[in-house]
Amino acid sequence: LQEIVVPDSITTLNNYFFRGCSSLLSVSLPEGLTKLGEGCFQYCTALQSITLPDSLTTIQDRCFWDCKALNEIHVGSNITFVGDRAFKNSGHYHNADNWEGAALYLDDLCIEGKVDVEKTIRIKEGTRLIADSAFTSNGEVSIIETVILPDSVLQICGNAFSGNRNLRVMRMSANVQTIGSQALSSNSGLRSIHIPGSVRNADNFLGNPAGDAYPELRYVLIEDGACLEGICFRGSPNM
Repeated sequence: LQEIVVPDSITTLNNYFFRGCSSLLSVSLPEGLTKLGEGCFQYCTALQSITLPDSLTTIQDRCFWDCKALNEIHVGSNITFVGDRAFKNSGHYHNADNWEGAALYLDDLCIEGKVDVEKTIRIKEGTRLIADSAFTSNGEVSIIETVILPDSVLQICGNAFSGNRNLRVMRMSANVQTIGSQALSSNSGLRSIHIPGSVRNADNFLGNPAGDAYPELRYVLIEDGACLEGICFRGSPNM
């Protein structure tokens, strides 16, 4: 299987749909496609380029994992979710030109990060979305102490900055609209949080921890108009 043309009637490619098609060279995706499922193109090691239609909103976990030849990716402007390690070990991932400091970018998306490179993470201006688990500590020793988001960031996906126990300061985008579930969870050193009035969906962003998970958290500013959901500040005994 070297070439695929997905019919116009298809709106979702389900989990692992083309997983392991190691000879696949070309894929044509229709306008109207909205979702690529988990591991959809995982291990398509010969795939070199792909154009994602403007209709696409969701790229699930490990969608292009280990697509080692995938260096040319054209994304639309309506992506609202990029899953955990969606482009890990792809050609794009291994191209140093796509990294700035500890962050990996794809157009206006920050799709991956490293937690053991810089104490201060400055997401570049123009970035619109931070992917799910982008800066999650997965066994690495995180040295992140400060995160600075530009005002261009509108969405922070779930678990984006979780598990960074040295994180003290989170400077939020003034225009962020969505803060995903557990986006800031397991950051026991966190001292302050500022929630802008632009937020329309902040769901359980500190997780649902047992005990005093956030002993250093003493200052929270929630601006007028912000909409919070779920259990937001459990485990914060000094608030």
